[in-house]
Amino acid sequence: MLRFVASLLLVFSIGSGAGQDSPTRAGSLRQLRFSPDGRYILAQSDSELAVLTVEPFTILFRIPAQFATDAEFTPDSGSVVFASSVARVDSRKIALPKSAAQVEQWSIAGRARVQSAKLPPLTCGTGRLSPDGGLFACLDLNGTLHFFDVASGQAIFEKKKFAPPSQVYGRLTPIDSESASMEFSPDSNFLFVRSDDPEGPDIAWNVREKNLVNLTGPLKLLKHHPSVFIAPDKIFVSGGESALKPGVANCKVIAFPSGQLLSEPKLPFGIFARATDPGFVILRHFGSAIPGRSSPNRSAAVELSTQQAIVSETPALDVFGRLYAAEKEKGEVGLYEIGKGLKARCALRAQP
Repeated sequence: MLRFVASLLLVFSIGSGAGQDSPTRAGSLRQLRFSPDGRYILAQSDSELAVLTVEPFTILFRIPAQFATDAEFTPDSGSVVFASSVARVDSRKIALPKSAAQVEQWSIAGRARVQSAKLPPLTCGTGRLSPDGGLFACLDLNGTLHFFDVASGQAIFEKKKFAPPSQVYGRLTPIDSESASMEFSPDSNFLFVRSDDPEGPDIAWNVREKNLVNLTGPLKLLKHHPSVFIAPDKIFVSGGESALKPGVANCKVIAFPSGQLLSEPKLPFGIFARATDPGFVILRHFGSAIPGRSSPNRSAAVELSTQQAIVSETPALDVFGRLYAAEKEKGEVGLYEIGKGLKARCALRAQP
């Protein structure tokens, strides 16, 4: 057990030895995600999805997924959804798939694709699919923001000049640039889109009512600070770095859409993402504020109530209750219990 950032965090390290970090290595997985009921885990690479059962810890079935968005479990944990054959955009090139973009839904019980719907022929600088597969949000290369109803293929919202065209090229990942951040609530009822241009617009959208949400009270902070939904009715806002404690961020948990301030945790400063367990947030590039500890691959699952952190040397990490999943070795997923260590492992590829 290690203590970092002036004892702010109690750290459970994922490594080869007790209390030691394993060597930094590039991970092969884009993401790991527990299902909302905790029974399954989704492991996604750039070419494939694997759906694993937690008990026993083994692969249930695989899905080909080249040129795909980040996949999601549906809110009822019964299916996996993602958009496939979507153009890749990065700072050097645009890679176009051979087939038309579509949203795919795969049944976990049936282990088969049960539904697909074509998407309009757009190339997105940033794009997100709602967890229920019903809405696709796209910021195109001209800087226009679109919301599409997947079932009908019709646009239900459009805002031109949401971002300048020059901003739509970014990180070397599928349809994921630095032009905007898009966050759906876990139940797909709300979508928040924030332009990464400090002077740009921000949009909170009620998916069910098909109208804009007025950001009042503490929710006004969403216009200026990165945020992520941690529950259907709660949004986490990352504040600026504390002047008194370097490396520490003054964060807030706010009820959505009421705007009630629920808590003000102080967490390591960094890039946050949603964990399946609403009591945690995922922190990317963990250790960037600690001399000699910075790594683009290191991530952590930080508990909001205790500031305890589970640290992984690879970016793919998620937590549900007392269990967490991380890429143990390249192409191998480990299932862990907080405070007790490794419970089981599962190789995603056949061993030579």
